[in-house]
Amino acid sequence: MPESWRDLMPKNEIVKSPSIMEELAYRDMWGGRTPEERIASYLNYMYERLVLMKELLANDGSIYVHLDYRMVHYVKLMMDEIFGRENFRNEIVWHYGRFSRRSKGEFPCMHDTILFYSKSKDNIFNALFTEAKSKDRFEKGYHVVVDQGVRKLLIYDREKFEKVRKKIDLSKYVEVVYTDKNPSEVVEPDVWNIPFINPMAEERLNFPTQKPEKLLERIILASSNEGDIVADFFCGSGTLAAVAEKLGRRWVCCDMSKYAIHVTRKRLLDIAKSKALGIKVEDESKRPIYGKPCRPFYLVTIANYMTDKMYNHADVINLILNLYGAARMKQVFKYLHGLREKEKEIIHVGHANFPVTPAEIHEAIKEFKETPFYKDGWTLVILGWDWAPDTFERARDLWEMQDVKLKLLHIPPVEKLEEVMKKYKIDLSKVANFEYAFDEEIRKHLRFIEPGYVWLEVKEDGLKVEIEIKDFWVRLPHGYEELEAEIRERIKNAKSDKEKQKYFLPLINYWAVDWNYDGNVFKHDFVSFDKKPGEGKVSVKASHTYDRPGSYRVVVKITDIFGGETSKELIVNVG
Repeated sequence: MPESWRDLMPKNEIVKSPSIMEELAYRDMWGGRTPEERIASYLNYMYERLVLMKELLANDGSIYVHLDYRMVHYVKLMMDEIFGRENFRNEIVWHYGRFSRRSKGEFPCMHDTILFYSKSKDNIFNALFTEAKSKDRFEKGYHVVVDQGVRKLLIYDREKFEKVRKKIDLSKYVEVVYTDKNPSEVVEPDVWNIPFINPMAEERLNFPTQKPEKLLERIILASSNEGDIVADFFCGSGTLAAVAEKLGRRWVCCDMSKYAIHVTRKRLLDIAKSKALGIKVEDESKRPIYGKPCRPFYLVTIANYMTDKMYNHADVINLILNLYGAARMKQVFKYLHGLREKEKEIIHVGHANFPVTPAEIHEAIKEFKETPFYKDGWTLVILGWDWAPDTFERARDLWEMQDVKLKLLHIPPVEKLEEVMKKYKIDLSKVANFEYAFDEEIRKHLRFIEPGYVWLEVKEDGLKVEIEIKDFWVRLPHGYEELEAEIRERIKNAKSDKEKQKYFLPLINYWAVDWNYDGNVFKHDFVSFDKKPGEGKVSVKASHTYDRPGSYRVVVKITDIFGGETSKELIVNVG
């Protein structure tokens, strides 16, 4: 809980860390009323994606699938079918040892399984070596081995051997071999003793499924070479991206959780402060800092694939209209989808797989103004799943220029929709056909909230520009209206910027500035973020000095503690 919120509602779950973030980051998405149905749902989900992963995999590539005892036997059969039994390489046991209470009738669980397959017999494999348990017997510089009854003398330190050579009867050995290989190292076996991340370790991000960097380091070194591309399609906290970056590999990471992507982005931007990899050290506490910034990377939103279950775009629109308490339009319009007569509102629902853009809103306004509803003073409501940068500010400009009553609202997240529909056993097809109407008990869990608000102060001095966040707000989830009202009242009555910041800064988890936005790719020229959500320690100011006078397009992006994003576009004139 942020200290500045502690005296407001001390028992309020919304400000406990990390409970609300864990809830947002890691939801159970497998449908089904029984364990068997949920297992079937999971396996179907995995099968489709494993087939795609095989297509993407290079001919000399490998795939590692991490599972626990609940699913490994099911997935092993699927992997045999998809990749071929002949391409099975290892069942790796990740033994992590931990404190365990005495259990009745069973052994304590101390390992997970990693299935290692290749696409072909020509897969890249770099043998890894580990220190031999009895390395003390090799310190004399030579070693006697018996290979199929033949005695051999292996000499790997000529200097040490020459000192004792006169004492050794070489005639006893069939072969004397000089080698550079250090026999104090042996090939890494298929049981990996890698502990969980220490609760106090700097590496720990408090992400529920975070894996140790040592685990990913071993996988990446074994099955790829420097400059290769590696991928994690369930990236979670971004361990693969961070390890690949430090080992000189290129990487692709994906996740359906917006929060997971946010955590990964922050981790990469802070990578210079993390520990280096790819080098051996005798004492892990003395492992050097990596010390390099992350190479530039793209952050791309592809689509909201969870809405694939909703059959088609028309069904998605009907679902949202039903949830919002609206009816379908009787007339056919391109951009106007529904209406609420009592509230005098006409509704446009944005596409589930694409962000709402200013151009889309402009077209909706244009069509709305041609209807009698506009003349009668009705309000145009835009419901969006996601929003293009600066959409809210531009929409307000359109509102003012065209004398239109306009309201923009976020649609509840798909994950939350699925959770509530599963809890209340709601039939999606009935909802889409208006055979079922959401009641108030359900609607209170699925609020349509207003977009985030940000007030920026811009100062221009010659070629230098400074941006300061003066205020920021996002709506809190349902059930925290009193807390929200109290905090906003305190911000309103604050006597200084410092006092105001105590209340709004805990809502900002990350913000960035692109000082010369090209309209396509947002560049993180300036970045500030909290290590832990809710700390309120982000910087409120960002400054930049341009090389030459001119007019520049600046975009500010703020990610709040709930994973939502608010952006604002500015035009600055310098020189």
